[in-house]
Amino acid sequence: MLSTLRIATWNVDRSGIRKKYRINPQIKKLRSIEADILVLTETHESIKPEGYDYHLSAKPDRDYYIDGESFVTIWSRYPLTEIPTTPDNKYFTVCAHIHGPEGIGNMIGYGTIITYGGDGMREGLAKQWERHRAAVKSQSTEWNSLKQCYPNHLRIIAGDFNENLDGKSWYGVKDAKESILKGLELAGMQCPTAEKVIDLLVGDDKLSRSTVDHICVSNGTTKIHSVRAWEGFEDGIILSDHNGIVVEIQIDSSKIISE
Repeated sequence: MLSTLRIATWNVDRSGIRKKYRINPQIKKLRSIEADILVLTETHESIKPEGYDYHLSAKPDRDYYIDGESFVTIWSRYPLTEIPTTPDNKYFTVCAHIHGPEGIGNMIGYGTIITYGGDGMREGLAKQWERHRAAVKSQSTEWNSLKQCYPNHLRIIAGDFNENLDGKSWYGVKDAKESILKGLELAGMQCPTAEKVIDLLVGDDKLSRSTVDHICVSNGTTKIHSVRAWEGFEDGIILSDHNGIVVEIQIDSSKIISE
């Protein structure tokens, strides 16, 4: 028997502290997606999507974000408990054991930002893409560790990778893109948002920009039902500088892990 799960991710571009008029339209957009698991990046405590009783945020980086902000938050319709991530990733990642219902089973959710190419350059602390490459290496190791610890669980990795993976020259560097895809492969993950063409959520138009935000799921018990995106424009308002992504998967309930 197949059960359906909808996962979405969106970088909401710090609207909790700038251009606050976007908050309500963003929440309205998120409501229309009707995701079961939602990963928000560059988010703020004022962005509270409706219908989610459980959430978990990454540790706040006081050197960069102000009170109420976090790099990443997982919102879930199902109870969750925290799985600590490594010290290198504590600001940029959050991981949860999500206690799914019968027919879906328990899951591992990993929300992330893989830092942007210019991180540390302004302060003279790093060369361009240096911290990004280090983050790819560190997070890839953690993805593989989750596979070793939870080999039979449905695992989800979602968030802002700061790399488009659709083969176009949009944003990123070739070696880091290859490292991300290799890391996902070693972790037993598939990345449906790395496909060449992703349809818009509404209508038949194609995306005018590539997406650097991705949703990946573990192989084995899942089948990708649909992959769609929206560009973040609503009623003439630019809601974000990132596309939003939603992936719907079908789960073979005869193979789920319930403990």
